[in-house]
Amino acid sequence: MQAVITKPATAEPLKYQQKIGSTVYNVTVNFSRTSRETIEDKLLRLIENEARIIALTLSERRIYDY
Repeated sequence: MQAVITKPATAEPLKYQQKIGSTVYNVTVNFSRTSRETIEDKLLRLIENEARIIALTLSERRIYDY
């Protein structure tokens, strides 16, 4: 028999403070209950998109350097 974990209809978002230098950031994290994408999938997608943007920026810079 497997344990069943029930989730409340409205979950409280994760909140914390992060201090960087003299600035304090209040961070709130929300997760979608209907998302089909895991956190690993989301992070990989974000990293890949950022890498594409950087690669395009660098290739454009090379075009104008000649």
